[in-house]
Amino acid sequence: MVVDGVTKNTWLQNELRQVGVEYTKEQLRHKWDWMKDQWKMWKALKGNETGLGWDPIKGTVVAPDEWWNEKIKTTTYTVDIICSYYLSYIHKEPCMDSFHTGLVWLQEIMRGNERRCVNLFRMDKDTLIKLCLDLECHYKLKCSKKMTILEKVGMFLYVLALGASNRQVQERFQHSGETVSRNFHEVLKAMLCLSIDMIKPTDPTFSNIPPEILNDDRYMPHFKDSIGAIDGTHVSACVQEENLIRFIGRKGVPTQNIMAACSFDMQFTFVMAGWEGTAHDGRLFQYSINKQNLNFPKPPLEFGRQDGRYYEQCLLIHFMYKNIVVVSMALHNYIRRKALADPAFERLDKSPNFVPPDIFRDVDDIQAEESSQESGALQMNALRDQIACSLMLANNDY
Repeated sequence: MVVDGVTKNTWLQNELRQVGVEYTKEQLRHKWDWMKDQWKMWKALKGNETGLGWDPIKGTVVAPDEWWNEKIKTTTYTVDIICSYYLSYIHKEPCMDSFHTGLVWLQEIMRGNERRCVNLFRMDKDTLIKLCLDLECHYKLKCSKKMTILEKVGMFLYVLALGASNRQVQERFQHSGETVSRNFHEVLKAMLCLSIDMIKPTDPTFSNIPPEILNDDRYMPHFKDSIGAIDGTHVSACVQEENLIRFIGRKGVPTQNIMAACSFDMQFTFVMAGWEGTAHDGRLFQYSINKQNLNFPKPPLEFGRQDGRYYEQCLLIHFMYKNIVVVSMALHNYIRRKALADPAFERLDKSPNFVPPDIFRDVDDIQAEESSQESGALQMNALRDQIACSLMLANNDY
């Protein structure tokens, strides 16, 4: 800006010098910018409202009390938002600041007794390391700046094996809820890729007779052409209210109906997950035959012989999505193939007739049992009354 051939700053300097005030050009520039910002703030505060004036005696704006009260409320609300943002994101109090972080805890587990790792993650330390390496090398699971592959996989297995909630994982691994959720889904994505390689027959041509058939006189040669066992089960599901009825079947609680096939060495070879609990097993079987062009003969063994370390524990996790079930079965197969020794599989190998209990009992069975208990109670009451009458009669005889 030029005034009578001189710049704005020079003109202001000359005018102020006449009243005994000396400012440099830099000071004038800062003062000008400050006044411009103040004017913008005042325009925003004033808006399009009229009726405001200036009191030259008091040196203040003249406005009704209602106008000032409204502006004070607006300003207070804005200040509260700014303070909340500052405390939450700029000067926030640390939450997950324990020295015993998830990585430190995992390192302690890996150096400790083998049983601790099996209890917490349902697999031994060597198998856990193999799983981490496979997910990293073959299934594109990557570490981050603040989290190793071991911690990501450990967090994922901690949820599946123990049914831990997001908040429990936050406290155990010292990470935020958003970090826990994001990393869980990263590992889940990699595990689904692993499932494609894990849930399938180890002998795709079925050229060999399974040793469990070949070495058992009860089944050989009658079932020498059998390739596996097929059956269904129910897994707990948490669904929206409008879909609740479709998922409540004969178990009396919302579940998803799972159909799966397994080989005779207790490995899953096929899984159909995610159907509503009211879906009939025959419907799932017919769908899988049409979809996969598979033909499974009737098996001589019960499907219930599978090891349930993850498969049963996933009942504790309220996920409707079939991915959790599929990944649990893949982990089951992975341990069966990779672990040199496993307590759960050893128990089942030594007890071939062992069948785990049904976690979800049929509503009809429960009602029949309750009816039987009521009938038993009536019989006991009648017997007690009969004994009491006999005692009274005997006493009268005396």
